[in-house]
Amino acid sequence: MRFEIRFSKPFKRSLHHLEQKYWHIRSDLESAIEVLLIYPDLGKVIPNTQGVRKLRVASSDMAKGKRGGFRLLYLLDREKVVLLCYLFMLSQRKKT
Repeated sequence: MRFEIRFSKPFKRSLHHLEQKYWHIRSDLESAIEVLLIYPDLGKVIPNTQGVRKLRVASSDMAKGKRGGFRLLYLLDREKVVLLCYLFMLSQRKKT
């Protein structure tokens, strides 16, 4: 079963914004998309969102692995479409 990847406008805007600071974000996303094509239901479903899923994506610009990387929000459609909805970086919490 082959899935098709589509990009929403908010995803494209968030990617463009993050590219300013994280230069390797496109290659990081390519790896995540390759995995999504094989395992589209990999991400955890966010409650009360009608099926939006969250996937952690490691950032090669930061040495913190997936936990300190990006979050990719996507929707899995019944018609074999993975719609990438939004991409964001978790803000780093300061230890006090």
